[in-house]
Amino acid sequence: CGAGYHLATMSFIRGATGGACVSCGTAGMFQVLELAAGARLLPAPAVTLPPATERKPIRPPVTPGPSRDAAGRPIVQLHQVRDHIGEEVAFEGRVLRVHLTGGGAYFLYFERAARVLDGFRAVIRPRDIFHWEIEGILPPDAYPDQWVRIVGRVVDDPRWQLEIVIQRPESIQVIAGPTETAGWRPDGGTAPEIPDALLSDAPPVKTEPRPRVRWLD
Repeated sequence: CGAGYHLATMSFIRGATGGACVSCGTAGMFQVLELAAGARLLPAPAVTLPPATERKPIRPPVTPGPSRDAAGRPIVQLHQVRDHIGEEVAFEGRVLRVHLTGGGAYFLYFERAARVLDGFRAVIRPRDIFHWEIEGILPPDAYPDQWVRIVGRVVDDPRWQLEIVIQRPESIQVIAGPTETAGWRPDGGTAPEIPDALLSDAPPVKTEPRPRVRWLD
């Protein structure tokens, strides 16, 4: 193919590809040319490379796919969510903080950001909050510092960035995350002890329903 390599590059190619040319994939005989004083190219003895059976194949590294839950949904972590936009996934992560908007929506944030509303988050819309109240489940503001698994669709909203929407309490479960197992947290503190009743294999924790507030003009 006419490609040329420095001697140092050729040594690297022998180790990485078994001597196959990275341009055309051909292997076999290479001619070494030395550049002498006066810019004259002097042919040198040819280099014999290993036979094809001993050469390493040129293939990209294989990245294992995500594990899946019982329903076949991929189980993904924070660094993988962008690869699953538009898909229904089982997301696992640690809730760093919960933000209640003026409109009554809850934002559960899983990464730190310079601005309050930036970063990947789970969203509980105002119209869905009544499910938590009716079923007496822990309110959304009880999730900070908990590891959770959320089943939902990853959405890249042009207005609200990357998020996953939670519509019902059964779509989010508190689980034992890796920091609880190791007794360490990214912020340097000690991981909280999660009650057995909050683990994913236990029924939801029931609380007394909070009174509904109605504003009258």
